[in-house]
Amino acid sequence: MQLPTTSPVPLPRNDDFSAPAWNYPPLDPSATQNYLPAVEKSRLDRLGAIEAQGWLLPKEKLPGKEVLDVSSFYKECGLLSEREVEIVESDATRILEMIKKREWTSLEVVKAFGKSASVAHQVTNCLSTIFFEEAFAEATRLDEHLERTGKVVGPLHGLPLSLKENFLVKGQNASIGLTHQMDRIQKEDGLLPAMLREAGAVFFVKTTLPSMMNNVDCISLIYGHTVNAYNRNLASGGSSGGEAVLQALKGSPLGIGTDLGGSIRIPTGFNYQYGLKPSFGRYPIAGALPSSFGAEFLLSVSGPMTTSLSSVSLFLKTMLEMEPWTRDPRCMPIPWKEVEVDVKKLRVGIIWTDGSVSPLPPVKRGLEKVVKTLKEMGAEVVDWDQPSMVEKVMGVSGFAIGDGGRGMSEQFEGSDEPRPKRLVSRAGGVNTGQYEARQIQGARRHFEKLYLDAIREAGIDFLISPVDAHPASPHGAYKQSHYCWFWNVVDYPSLTFPVLRADPSIDVRDPSHQAINEMDKAAWDEYDPEYVAGAPVSLQLIGPRLQEERVVKMVEKIVDVK
Repeated sequence: MQLPTTSPVPLPRNDDFSAPAWNYPPLDPSATQNYLPAVEKSRLDRLGAIEAQGWLLPKEKLPGKEVLDVSSFYKECGLLSEREVEIVESDATRILEMIKKREWTSLEVVKAFGKSASVAHQVTNCLSTIFFEEAFAEATRLDEHLERTGKVVGPLHGLPLSLKENFLVKGQNASIGLTHQMDRIQKEDGLLPAMLREAGAVFFVKTTLPSMMNNVDCISLIYGHTVNAYNRNLASGGSSGGEAVLQALKGSPLGIGTDLGGSIRIPTGFNYQYGLKPSFGRYPIAGALPSSFGAEFLLSVSGPMTTSLSSVSLFLKTMLEMEPWTRDPRCMPIPWKEVEVDVKKLRVGIIWTDGSVSPLPPVKRGLEKVVKTLKEMGAEVVDWDQPSMVEKVMGVSGFAIGDGGRGMSEQFEGSDEPRPKRLVSRAGGVNTGQYEARQIQGARRHFEKLYLDAIREAGIDFLISPVDAHPASPHGAYKQSHYCWFWNVVDYPSLTFPVLRADPSIDVRDPSHQAINEMDKAAWDEYDPEYVAGAPVSLQLIGPRLQEERVVKMVEKIVDVK
């Protein structure tokens, strides 16, 4: 597939993961390039941290460009022992049990994941920050405490945990992908990392994100280009792209991302795993940098990303048992609840399209598979008219960037770093005043009630939707859809779950497809079954606001059967 091209941005081409030229407008030949030393330093720092441990693989041992699926390379590369492979293939719950029983030490677990994370980075470029030595010291401290007292310090004692780059961790930078903010070293943990550390988690890496956390292709000048774990021709998703790729490659048992419009769900969907976008106020978000400060129209949330559904529950339950509402004023005092769902009493609505881009053949097949599963389980399955709802909410879509892009633009002040095309296109919009902002917010509130009434009147318990029209999009070819951001608008919890992988022998082009608009036509015209072979197909289950426990339990029922 032909990628978009522009005049080259003069970037150092030290490896295959430098930020691609097509992500940027043509460069002014007279422009300064003071950002280039920071780009080179970032690359060398990360590789140097891996090399210092003896975990840097010789180039001849790395898979060639023709090898697209690197999801099992961690156990093929020869770096991890059999015991270490067993460790990294265990979910967070089992790891904690083994540490508590002293059959594994936290130090050996952290080192095993340090190795697999290092391998993951060398084949996908998923790590933004590496601090193994600090992690080893913390793991040793926890092991000594357990040996001395016989007790764990908390429910996550000794568990390696990875974080998206924008989370504030003591002693580490948080740049949101901007070269001139690389020296923004944190003096203290932000609230969410602090709570996780108190529970016993051991931080060892942070993961890549796109510039300003605003792209489905996970690209920034400072960190380069992160690619998909299952097909390196495809996007990792964004903005929590590095975290999803690390999880897919067994580089971490549990990661935390943020989601403002799909930034947890698109990457986890593109990388065949679970990712929860909770309702705002259920879990703390304090301690993570936003792309623009003070935005209240659409609120970011934090959530777990992992290949294990039990690890999702572990994070949710652990955080709520720590009563985050006593430390974050935006959190609601809603404790964890053990729930059950009787599938035979449920009515599940299916979103076959959002009205912007229809699901491509692999995604449609995934929907059909889950519909069949639900019917076999005894659920009542009905079609849900999502396009009409999307059309109604588009009238208040101005809440997304009500400042005309000023907040994003201010982040680039003081730097000569070129801005990605996507951010250039968002600058210079309408800067709404206080009156207009109130009108938009009022319209949104009205729509929230309208949607709730529609769901209630239809008797819908849950909805199932594509995560995206693409299984995972080719680099530079993503077509914007409304499958994810809509749920941030109405603030419903949504959990992605893996279903199948694209198969070119089954997911053939459909010549009878009738395009619903120009963007849909472009997506279907560009669809190449061979090019996306092996791409993960995931769906998302959406439930009532603030009912994350029911959403997780329902997904458990589905994956146990399918």
